[in-house]
Order: sequence, then structure tokens, then C-alpha cells
Amino acid sequence: MSEKRKMGLEILFKITLTVLGVIVFAFFLKGVWKGQLDAKETFSRLIKKFVSEPDFIAKRDPNKIYQNGSEVGIVAGNVRENEDTITFEELSETERLNRAIPFGYKRHKLQIIKIEASAGLKITANTTNSKSLKAVLSNVVCKKLE
Repeated sequence: MSEKRKMGLEILFKITLTVLGVIVFAFFLKGVWKGQLDAKETFSRLIKKFVSEPDFIAKRDPNKIYQNGSEVGIVAGNVRENEDTITFEELSETERLNRAIPFGYKRHKLQIIKIEASAGLKITANTTNSKSLKAVLSNVVCKKLE
């Protein structure tokens, strides 16, 4: 193939790409022009797209308790905090909780000193919904270690 012919095909290719680009851009502009733009939300989406949170950072759920980095229970009721103790009205899903060693809750390291009651299964029902909890500990008093 001659050099002139190669240049001619290259120019034809560039013109075709340019025309296609203009057509695509025109359809984009038509959609933007007819719609009502939300600049704040658009900017927010751009930021989220380009600056996302790294997936290697582990975060703890503030409504769960942890031992050795693993989830071992869910805070199912109210929490009362005093100067040196924390009392959980109810903890559920505690089948993997080792009661003899400390556990983590939020930024606290806690040791269980008293459990008022324990149940394998607790079912609560009212007019709007019902739920079942397993491995439930009630009125759990814990001493703050740190």
C-alpha cells in the first residue's frame, strides 16, 4: 500500500472519529440542555467517584461487640454507661462470646462481671412487628478495663 493511500485512510479515520465525537457530544448537550441541572449533586457524585473510601480499612459497627477482631454479639437494647461500668440491657447473638475474657465495644475494653439472665431464644411481638433473638444475655454489667 502506497504512502499516499495510508495517509488518506488515516485522514478519513480521523474525520470519521471527529464526526462521531461531535454527534455523541451533541446528544449529551441536548440531554443536559433540556434537563434541570443540580450542580451541587453533580459535584458530589464526581467527588465520590474519584475519591472513594479504601476497601482495606476495617470499620467496627457501634452496635456490636468484638473479641479478637471478630463479631461476637449485637447490642439489642439500651446501654447505660457509668464512670467505671457499662450495663447492656440486652446482648443477642452471643453464642461465640467467651465470657471469661474481655471484649471490645466501641472504644472500650470490657470484662463481664454480672449477667442477670440468659436465654437461648427470645421472641418479641407487638402490633407492628415481631423479632426473634438467639443467645440473649440480659442486664449484662461490665467493668471498663481501658
